[in-house]
Amino acid sequence: MQTVELNGIKFNKISKEEMAAYIEKIFNNEKVKDAILNQDRRIDARNLNDLIFEFCTMYARSTGDLSEEAVEKIAARCQDGFAEYNVNKFKPQKYNGSAKAAYFDQTTGPLITKFWAEQLSLNKLSIASSIDILSAVSTANMINCFDTHSFSGALFDEVNQNGLDISKEMFRDEYQTLAKIGSSPYIVGKLFNCEMSYATIGYTYSSPERLRMTLSASGKEQGREESDNAFLNRMLIEKIESAKLSEEDKNACLAAGRTMIDFYEQSTSSAIAIMDGQRQEKFMDMTEGMLKSLPNIEMYISYKNRKLIPKELFTELKSVVKDSANPSRIANVEEVLTKIKAVSPEVEKEINILLKEAWYNKKMTESAISNFETANATGYEVTGGKISRQDMGIAHFTNLVKEYPLYQAKLAEAEDEI
Repeated sequence: MQTVELNGIKFNKISKEEMAAYIEKIFNNEKVKDAILNQDRRIDARNLNDLIFEFCTMYARSTGDLSEEAVEKIAARCQDGFAEYNVNKFKPQKYNGSAKAAYFDQTTGPLITKFWAEQLSLNKLSIASSIDILSAVSTANMINCFDTHSFSGALFDEVNQNGLDISKEMFRDEYQTLAKIGSSPYIVGKLFNCEMSYATIGYTYSSPERLRMTLSASGKEQGREESDNAFLNRMLIEKIESAKLSEEDKNACLAAGRTMIDFYEQSTSSAIAIMDGQRQEKFMDMTEGMLKSLPNIEMYISYKNRKLIPKELFTELKSVVKDSANPSRIANVEEVLTKIKAVSPEVEKEINILLKEAWYNKKMTESAISNFETANATGYEVTGGKISRQDMGIAHFTNLVKEYPLYQAKLAEAEDEI
């Protein structure tokens, strides 16, 4: 792995090939497999799969640490609190924006903090050290910036040999035949990438997207032990039966649909092409952004404690934050916060919690880590519709969400035999 030195700090620069190998490592890990395949519901398996992929890749991009140990720690932490996360994921959070951000703070954020605290030889989390760590995290994310294109594992051999080429799009005649039972909004003849994010893993479930869109119908759910192959065949037959077609057209649609389903669903594998994104090798100093947001913690202080704190202390805090020309600015901010904490033990306890959760953690997920909540999920159109093999790394792996119904069916069969 290459290293880049910026502002006196060494950063690990992950190559596209190294990131591809890391993604394979995530889904080949036995503990990750066990956690996802043994969920009670398919939707839970998917949600946990999403979290583990997102949090592991966010950790890797933020640190450059691609170790198996880190994967297992993150997966274990995601699994341990997953039931509670599922209950709370749609509830408003007290400090951070979303349940996902709050869960990241519990599971993965502390590992990133520990990594950089050790790298920067920081002993405690102060205002100054918080800025140092999140500046490093933001810089690492700019260095380790990737675009992705997720596709069916059935296409792996072709793409691994020749790269991506939209002119080689398959089954054009079959799709034209299936137009008799419904069209899809899929954009034909164009190749898109998206930023590495929640969208990257999301597209692995829906690939090939055009076929899924053609056969989809509102209100139709896939059974717990129903494979993707069986589900798509069921949807195909239902669409054919509901369409007003001649027997000849019905047979043609059935043959065209089954040809594509059999090809794409011959295995439960998926693949992700990894390309270099808009990498920036410059130090991302978060001092201004973090200090300017610091006075905002006042709005989170409980009414009981806010009444105890002299208003002039908040005025003083805002004043020293604005004093950007003062070389002692951060020390002065620390001094004012010390005065606020000195009001009472209860105030000190609450301020310490707010500095961690409503300021440091919030800034990590909102600013330092790229594409945490939002990303260009629709994608960027690739000029010319081609990406050469040498310009990508490829992760090829068993899609555990596609594997889930097959695994559950085997468990049910084993139980019946007992």
